[in-house]
Amino acid sequence: MPTPAEIKIKKLRLSFIHLECLAAPLRTWPSPEIPMPFLLSGPLFQAQMNEALNGVEPYSIPWIKGEGRRFWVRYIQKNSPTTKDYWQALVPLGYQSELSPAAVWTDGTVSMRAFLYPWGIASIVDCVMNCAAELKATVRLAQTIRRTAMFRVDPGTGTRDISLESLNELSMDRVRAAAYGPATEKGQSGDPFSVVTVLDADGGDETQVVEEGGPVHRFLEGLVGWDSKWETLVLDPLKDSTIKIKKSPPGHLLYAGGRGRVVWFPGHFLSRDGASPHTLWCYHQNLMMGSLQVESLGQIAKDAASALDEDQTLDEFPVAYGDCVQFTAGILGRVNGGKNTYRSNSLRRQVQDSFKDEVNAIRKKSRPPMLELSP
Repeated sequence: MPTPAEIKIKKLRLSFIHLECLAAPLRTWPSPEIPMPFLLSGPLFQAQMNEALNGVEPYSIPWIKGEGRRFWVRYIQKNSPTTKDYWQALVPLGYQSELSPAAVWTDGTVSMRAFLYPWGIASIVDCVMNCAAELKATVRLAQTIRRTAMFRVDPGTGTRDISLESLNELSMDRVRAAAYGPATEKGQSGDPFSVVTVLDADGGDETQVVEEGGPVHRFLEGLVGWDSKWETLVLDPLKDSTIKIKKSPPGHLLYAGGRGRVVWFPGHFLSRDGASPHTLWCYHQNLMMGSLQVESLGQIAKDAASALDEDQTLDEFPVAYGDCVQFTAGILGRVNGGKNTYRSNSLRRQVQDSFKDEVNAIRKKSRPPMLELSP
């Protein structure tokens, strides 16, 4: 078996999750007129979800074609859920982006999907790299895709190559205008949250722990932090960047950064004898959808924590806004505790790293008040 320095990555999947918080219309009374009024009303949102469940376009359920369905089933934890259950779980509606980007890199694919929440919009840019490259070369290509004009798109004015950031801005501008109206200004957004999975490679040993500070450790850091100086960084101890996964061999790692995850499960690489072609793809789907949901709920938690003064209550805001904040306080508490929802140490860490203070702030304002999140 090749040594770590000789490992060649054959297939890599990269997903970039973008969020834009547009909560002002939801917490404004009376509700403003927008092209998609169902975003500002619980009953109307449920009616639109019912149409999506019955295949009525342009909206869709987020597990279209079964992708990520396992996450949503475990997340909701309801047998034959109703549209009210979906509303109370704050499940988004899928919305087909007008853009159909293509990959500029030599061998790969890219797809894009948008999602509608009552407090904003989200998108996932999903990329696949087919390659036969050593660890360092793979990170360099992935970072090139992350930063430069590697997406070919025709926005209606002719085909051109644009960056991931520009692709996202172009898509978000169109979805925002369609949902909230063309005069609506851009909402709050931050750096994308990335989920990267090594789908196949020559080399990698699931029976041996990853070497501290070695080539694989540095490879993982290059794909989670996206630092251009990843080759010379002083690496944190592996234990600080490793998320506990159950029933896994010693050489498997779920590697964590502040804004991303990397899945390194050599025992499930596609070319391994007996490996299922679906295991890593499904794991990536579930992690991607779970990360999307936590990021989205975190945004409404942040908005509410900022909007609620010391003496204010949720009852002073429109019903739909108050309900979304109340549901969020409960959902992220369950995610953090790993109870009655999709259980994932990655999602728990995401809450703890990015949204803990805001979630605690809204849990104090909930009806009735909830306990603070456990550390």
